[in-house]
Amino acid sequence: RFYRFTEAGYDLESEFVRVGLALAVLPDDVVVTVVYEGTDAEAQGVEEGDVVSTIDGDWARLYDQDQLDALLHGEEGETVVFGISRRGADVEDVEVLIEDLLPVCSEWYER
Repeated sequence: RFYRFTEAGYDLESEFVRVGLALAVLPDDVVVTVVYEGTDAEAQGVEEGDVVSTIDGDWARLYDQDQLDALLHGEEGETVVFGISRRGADVEDVEVLIEDLLPVCSEWYER
């Protein structure tokens, strides 16, 4: 069971409404570190290690880690467009759905 945790201004459930991937700011790049199984990010072909050059048309390197994390959240059903390159290939725009990951995460804990 999941129980709602509430603290002034903090809503745990909204933490799960996001794109199904995580990013890290490295010295020279922004890189996909995790693609959550069963998410639209996985369905769109995003892979761990992909280099993200843009997010919704803005240069990803302009953001620090906290700002990047905030960009991965939004309203369920909206999308985020990532400019992604893999192993030095040309950048390709990949549109990823913002979804409620709580059901996906709860399946991990039931296994």
